[in-house]
Amino acid sequence: MWDNFDPIQLFGGLGMFLFGIYLMEEAVRKLSGGSLRKFIRKYTNGTFRSIFVGFLSTVALQSSSALSLIVLAFVGAGVIKMQQAIGLILGANIGSTTTGWIVAGLGFNFNIEIFALPLIAVGGLFSVLLSEKEHLSKYFNIICALGLLFYGLGLMKSSVEELGNAIDLAEMPNYGILFYFAIGVLATAIMQASSATVALTLTALNAGLLSFNDAAAMVVGADLGTTVTIVIGSLGGGVLKKRVAWAQVGFNLITAFAALLFLPILIAFVTIFFKIDKHPVEALVLFHSSFNILGVLLFIPFIDRFSNFLEKLLKDRKTNSAKFINEESAKMTYSALIAMKKETAHLYNDILFHNLKVMEIDAKSIFINNEFAKEDKHLSLPKEYENIKQLQSEILTFGAGIQMKELSKTELSQLDRLLHGLRLMVHSAKSIKDIRHNLLDFESEENSFVNEQYHRFKERISELYMEIAKILNSFESEKIDSFKILQLLEKVKNDDKIFLDQTLSAINKQEIKDLSVSNIIVANRAFVQSNRQAILALKELVLNNTENDKLSNEKQEFIEIEDR
Repeated sequence: MWDNFDPIQLFGGLGMFLFGIYLMEEAVRKLSGGSLRKFIRKYTNGTFRSIFVGFLSTVALQSSSALSLIVLAFVGAGVIKMQQAIGLILGANIGSTTTGWIVAGLGFNFNIEIFALPLIAVGGLFSVLLSEKEHLSKYFNIICALGLLFYGLGLMKSSVEELGNAIDLAEMPNYGILFYFAIGVLATAIMQASSATVALTLTALNAGLLSFNDAAAMVVGADLGTTVTIVIGSLGGGVLKKRVAWAQVGFNLITAFAALLFLPILIAFVTIFFKIDKHPVEALVLFHSSFNILGVLLFIPFIDRFSNFLEKLLKDRKTNSAKFINEESAKMTYSALIAMKKETAHLYNDILFHNLKVMEIDAKSIFINNEFAKEDKHLSLPKEYENIKQLQSEILTFGAGIQMKELSKTELSQLDRLLHGLRLMVHSAKSIKDIRHNLLDFESEENSFVNEQYHRFKERISELYMEIAKILNSFESEKIDSFKILQLLEKVKNDDKIFLDQTLSAINKQEIKDLSVSNIIVANRAFVQSNRQAILALKELVLNNTENDKLSNEKQEFIEIEDR
């Protein structure tokens, strides 16, 4: 009976099928990469919305593994939360079954070669001829990919049909559903594509090489095998990535166990719509979709509890200071830049808290609604500054990794602004740290003018940081008026002028000694420098390229500020 079996044709068809999936995935990703990522980011609020977005994204990409890697990157970058990530993964599991419907609907009900070769011809030729028009050629890549996918399926189908006719299924050894379940897991883990395993299973079922129960077990195993991709993607990543990976593993394990446990009931449900002996392929695809949808429906009420369980199980034991970039490998430029921006905002908030602590001001009274408002860890000021330098180093290292990638002009400009803002904000912390001893002297100074100016320093920085807090609280959700930042700079200038006028008046009235004059003027210079640098860092953090350029052109004060 093996005389009719051609293994070269089978594996050649499998290779063509896999390459077709890969080509389609890459083409779709390049065509809609940016818009798809923005779509995922924007519309994943709420469990049902995130599930629906996960479903649509997987249908578009035709790869749940590709979406899983995007989810990993987004969670690591702090773009989406754990509950949203779980919802996306649940939706991806349902979306992954659409490939089976395409294969069953077209691959087994029509003569594939009639339209597969024309698709390859049209797609392949025009993708090469229009290669200079990259965006247009990607559409023909998708057409060519579809042709390869169906032609590969046709080769697999024809290679085993004769073998199936020569085999009596009743004489085959009964290995049991667990054996075929394990084969499904192993095949998907090796090929990194559950759709290829499903296609092979459908082919074998169509040829009579597998019973429906055994084929159903293989499809269940294929779903569990997809978790290998996300587990590999989480290796070397932070705890957030590991939580996402194990969320998918946990869901697929539970779903697979339930599908095997209730296999007879699910098969009975499928037979309502399709007679297994007449339409085995369609029945198997319906079975695949049914147990995934059932698994999602059963899992929805427990998403929050499951997320909390993973947080307790996989605790964050990192010793570094970063919150976002430690979860992001910088392989995906878009999410890496988001991670870096969030981490820079994190550092900026830490610096503002540090500066207020230097001035002995309670930061919580100013940053009431700030997401980074934190409990006082009772660290000494030297330790806080050491942490600031540590986080600066981590962000710079991360930024260097991004610079090694191929960046667009806009991305490069955004990266430069973040690095410039990073440098400014750390200078702000250093400037005010260096006058800490002066401030302590002013607080205990018997001279009423000096003592009064110390309290005025506290008022000046409190008023400024309250305005900064308002901008930080709103810049994620609304467009910032660039001239609000300009007004902050004008305020610092006016406060400085008032100070100098008052100091000059005190000197003329001999209300202040020469040594005190020198000390308080030097301290004021560093204090003003720190505030200006904080404002400039804010400008780089919250304004886009166009607004930044416009503001810099309007006011020369935004240039060479660090040299003052």
